[in-house]
Amino acid sequence: ERAPKALLVAPIQVGPGILTTWFGEMFEQDCVIRSRHFNHWFAEYAHDIGCPYLNAGDFAQPDPIDCLHIPLEGHKALGVNMARKVKSIIG
Repeated sequence: ERAPKALLVAPIQVGPGILTTWFGEMFEQDCVIRSRHFNHWFAEYAHDIGCPYLNAGDFAQPDPIDCLHIPLEGHKALGVNMARKVKSIIG
């Protein structure tokens, strides 16, 4: 039996104001800089394991209020593009 097909999705970057939000105490000082590398790290891993890949940051950005979560319009754009990618994977 074959393993099901999967899609690896890199998370969006952390917004630059995260340390000033109420989430700030949960994050390290370099979290914004480190999150800029999510796309690279996830893409490299997906390539290494032969898994289809999508960068959420290509379609959505963090809400400027909390610098972490995706606002409604970003969810819509991400969802549409994830659906396209899944359709291309399953044929």
